[in-house]
Formats: sequence, C-alpha cells, structure tokens
Amino acid sequence: MNTDMVKTQMKGIKFWMSGEIQSEVGDCYRQAQNTIEAVLNQCVGVRNYGEGLKEWAYIAIILKPDIDKYYPEVKRYRKKKREVEFRLKINYKKFLKGNAETHLRLVAESVLRSFSLMREMNIKKFDLERLTKDVNQCLSKYLNK
Repeated sequence: MNTDMVKTQMKGIKFWMSGEIQSEVGDCYRQAQNTIEAVLNQCVGVRNYGEGLKEWAYIAIILKPDIDKYYPEVKRYRKKKREVEFRLKINYKKFLKGNAETHLRLVAESVLRSFSLMREMNIKKFDLERLTKDVNQCLSKYLNK
C-alpha cells in the first residue's frame, strides 16, 4: 500500500455515504452517491480542517411516504470518535421523476443541508466555515460542468 496515500487520507476528513433507499430508485441513488462521494473525498480528504472532526457520515432517506414516516432524520456528533452522522430525507417523488442531473442536485442539496445542522453541534477545534466553503466550491464546480 502506498504510505503517502494513507498519510494524505488521514490528514483530512473522510466522507462516506449510504442510504435507506426505496428499491425503485436504488440504482439512481447509487450513481449519484458514487459521484458525490468521490468528488467530496477528493476535495476534503486532502485538506486539514482541525482535529475536531475526522469522519462525516451521510445517509440519505429516500422512501415512499407511507414508509418514510418510520425513518426520522438524525444528526449526531460523537466526540470521542470525532465523527458526525446525518440521516436526511430527500423527496421520493422528486427523485423518482428526476433525471441523473436532478438526482445529483437533490443529493448535493441534502448533503449541503448537513452544514446548517453541523453548526448547531458546536464542534471544537474544527474549521466549519472553511469546510463549508470548500465543499460548496467542489460541488458547484462539478455540478455546473
């Protein structure tokens, strides 16, 4: 294994995604997830934002309304592990009817929403403003190609 790559990854924040996803939109979500996860890890994985946060977990909830009600949104900060977790809802009907560009936009908007929730967590030794700016730039650059 390349030790330079390991050192670089340890320097920044590890961003990962998953989801509670209705099967009809699973493949579409997986494509959007793979793209956004790669773009953000390339962006934030090599920059230092302080020792207060090392992992950022995002779990999308895209379910039919009759099932969706059983999956509440979650925001959580684990200080010992230095990780945040967000389980955020994306409108099922909009996602189902959308094209690939719409899927990317809906997922990106939800990921960006996690920043306003992160502010409420008051994470010490962490540069949230810089992370927010960097992620906005990375996503804007990618989505506006």
